[in-house]
Amino acid sequence: MTASALQALVLAAGRGTRTRSARPKVLLPVLGLPLVEHVLRALSAVGADPATLVVGHQAAEVEAAFAGRGLHFVRQDPPLGTGHAVLSARSVFAAHRDRTLLVLNGDLPLLRPETLLSLLEAHGRGGEATVLSAVLDDGGAYGRIVRDSKGQVTRIVEAKDAAPGERALREINVGVYAF
Repeated sequence: MTASALQALVLAAGRGTRTRSARPKVLLPVLGLPLVEHVLRALSAVGADPATLVVGHQAAEVEAAFAGRGLHFVRQDPPLGTGHAVLSARSVFAAHRDRTLLVLNGDLPLLRPETLLSLLEAHGRGGEATVLSAVLDDGGAYGRIVRDSKGQVTRIVEAKDAAPGERALREINVGVYAF
């Protein structure tokens, strides 16, 4: 996919309460780089332009860390969840309606460009939305993918909200979507 066909929205507004750190989660170092840098590198490798970071918690610190990189920043204030974070940036991605929109969590340090390209290829075969999922032996605290009898995704349920049968599902939401 070329830069003219792809834009990205990176969700980097969360508090990261499970990290128990005073620093924004997306700035915590992983292999010597801020967590979100790994996501930005994967996006750059697939030609996402523009790339927008939705920031919230300690927004000024996150913006300063990535100033001068050609990124767009949108502040989510107050933080009202993932859907609200996407809506906060609507004016940016709506300006490029002809481009595929990738929405990614900012805390995916193992995300590879090849994975994004596979997702985009699948998305290009049809459909309005494509979600990246993984199958784990134990889904832990991740959101579960719920499918209907035809194998179509019907919803994503957070682990804390899942019924016991849903918590037993092994397919989890990775936090990467194409629209």
